[in-house]
Amino acid sequence: MAIGLFMLGVSDSCQAAPGDLDPTFGSGGKVTTDFGGVDQANALARYRGDPMLFLGLTLNRSTVAVGDFLQLNPGRPTRPTTTVDKYVGAALPPESGPAFGCPANDPVAFVTEGRAVVLTCLSAPPQTFPPFARNVTLPADLPLTVANNLLRGAWPAGAPPGLYVVFEAYIHSGSVADGVLGPGDLLALAAAAVRSPP
Repeated sequence: MAIGLFMLGVSDSCQAAPGDLDPTFGSGGKVTTDFGGVDQANALARYRGDPMLFLGLTLNRSTVAVGDFLQLNPGRPTRPTTTVDKYVGAALPPESGPAFGCPANDPVAFVTEGRAVVLTCLSAPPQTFPPFARNVTLPADLPLTVANNLLRGAWPAGAPPGLYVVFEAYIHSGSVADGVLGPGDLLALAAAAVRSPP
């Protein structure tokens, strides 16, 4: 059984009464996203308004042990033509923060353009976060696709046990060069969780 996400757009605008479906969201206030044959509830999609860029992400497993292969499968339809910087990474277990020189709830790992992993703190200046890809043009009316195996790798020995939140994020290209991730810079965010037992 494939997992799908069904969302209702509830309005707080003047186009519909508060609490009613927003007819400008999806089709008649409803959007259904198929996560490409995934048979477990291990995915999250965030739907934003303007510029109507949708993003989803699934993982091939919900728990992982040393040597297990973890595979990221993103799905992305978009409406307008948009140029983005793409970030891929994982928030590490919160309690591991001090071990990485970060406050609790703050350690994060980014996958770079060269597929290396950089550990940093989420509270670090955003312009220091390494992107996975820069200046990616997403064409208008891109159909819903699931890119199997965006990243696939063996879970490393020495990774702290706990809950990891794997994410993919799109921001306006170059928008963090000023050192600020401001309102409207983040276009889409999708995340999925995986647990590494002790």
